[in-house]
Amino acid sequence: MPAVFASAPNGFQVSLEFGYKGQAGFHVTSPCVDESKVTEAPRKPLDPDSPESKGLPYVHSDFWSARTPISAALPTASADGG
Repeated sequence: MPAVFASAPNGFQVSLEFGYKGQAGFHVTSPCVDESKVTEAPRKPLDPDSPESKGLPYVHSDFWSARTPISAALPTASADGG
């Protein structure tokens, strides 16, 4: 099975492997890192229902925030009969 493996002198490694029936795997490994300090957020989080949050990305969207599963529809024939 075809594969490509690459590594850098600083310890990073990448591999791209193809297996049975074209199943692909992409793997990345990084060297160990030192733990860093986490800073406090610059402001408190907003309540999604507050007026200040209007238009922000986490506001409810009927498309992205559906609470019910999408019904499984059967495929339909195309207009050209194929």
